[in-house]
Amino acid sequence: MESLLQGLTGLNPFSVMIRMVIAVFSGAVIGYGRGQRRSAGMKTHAMVCLGACLVMCAGEYVAEVYGGSDVTRLGAQVISGIGFLGAGTIIKAPGNKIWGLTTASGLWCSACLGLAVGIGFYWGVLIALGGIFLITFGFNNRAGQMRLSRRYRMLYVEYSRREVHAEILNLIRDRGGRILQFESETHQDQRQVYCSAYIEFHMRDEQTAQMLVEMIRQREDVLMLEEM
Repeated sequence: MESLLQGLTGLNPFSVMIRMVIAVFSGAVIGYGRGQRRSAGMKTHAMVCLGACLVMCAGEYVAEVYGGSDVTRLGAQVISGIGFLGAGTIIKAPGNKIWGLTTASGLWCSACLGLAVGIGFYWGVLIALGGIFLITFGFNNRAGQMRLSRRYRMLYVEYSRREVHAEILNLIRDRGGRILQFESETHQDQRQVYCSAYIEFHMRDEQTAQMLVEMIRQREDVLMLEEM
């Protein structure tokens, strides 16, 4: 038993392989909790966790082979660098609403788990993974439960004509949907003027809700649709 533990904590091909497998699994668990409709899912979180694990193993390898004294130096760069990836998942919607903070924090946690796995801190990873699982699946409020039913949808839409938002709202109402909240803004950049809208609605069944989202997504005047 003691030799097995030494083999897992030491730097060898078997240990590195085990660490990377655990890292991929840990990242996938977080990504699965975020759901398929998020901008960062299982693949993204698993890759972040695996990359962080590799960086930590590389730091340990450098210290062992080249005599470095600080094995955490490379890992520290991961903690600061993951902010750029997390920032790309955060969206400011009309009405000063911010989306993507939980996804960004999930990516940061994935990187931290990867670093912990990479250094061989296995029991710490198990405890943290349990906490993340509890947060992801246990802290659902009433709104969260509505979202899980998939009859409740939150959309961020960018479109090229101001009239589009009225057409989208009519489309939802015509199919028996109930508009819970709607806010829109007009934007202008160097190339074009476009509008964005935040839409919350509830449908009677999941199939109609999904069909409606796809109909909006496929419109030629819709530039982007992000389902939150």
